[in-house]
Amino acid sequence: MAADTFDKTGAARSPRIVFMDVSGTTNTRTFICTLSPGFPCGHSTPVLSLPTVKAALALTGVLNSYVFDWTLRLRLAGNHVTLHYLEECSVIPGTHRQINDLAARSAALC
Repeated sequence: MAADTFDKTGAARSPRIVFMDVSGTTNTRTFICTLSPGFPCGHSTPVLSLPTVKAALALTGVLNSYVFDWTLRLRLAGNHVTLHYLEECSVIPGTHRQINDLAARSAALC
């Protein structure tokens, strides 16, 4: 894809979380995700798009937690973490203050 064509899609402007699709059963962590600039990703790195950078930072902090990892590991049957498994996991909505705090702490780790 040409750079000018990619710029017209607007994907580079939206905050995105990408995660590893392939996970080994013997790995310490099942779910690993990070924020990504708007570059194209392959089929083994699914993308979650969010409306704001603050929301993306806060959700990245939650998804990389040991609690979420354990919750996902209970549901995972194979070695592929797909969007289907993520839809089955719950994330408790936080207050505006909690989201701001989590986003600030996640940003400090970058």
